[in-house]
Amino acid sequence: MSKYDDCHFAAGVAAAHEGQPRQLPSYFMKPKNKNARSWLAGWDAAREEMTAPTEPTLCGLQYVIPGCEKREPIPPAQMDLF
Repeated sequence: MSKYDDCHFAAGVAAAHEGQPRQLPSYFMKPKNKNARSWLAGWDAAREEMTAPTEPTLCGLQYVIPGCEKREPIPPAQMDLF
């Protein structure tokens, strides 16, 4: 089972994407147990991913869409008037 299959990790990722602070939800009675650490790890992973620097591509300026790897720029068309 990977960390992404863990519901507590996924809840931490969702909380980070919603802009919630890095504060454990009230349903965690012990802040140092396995589930709480998993939630915090998910929150941290999502925040790190959101702040990672990216390069502009042809498919998007904020992030690379799967299948849209960096390509060589297409030169402008040349027109011969004579």
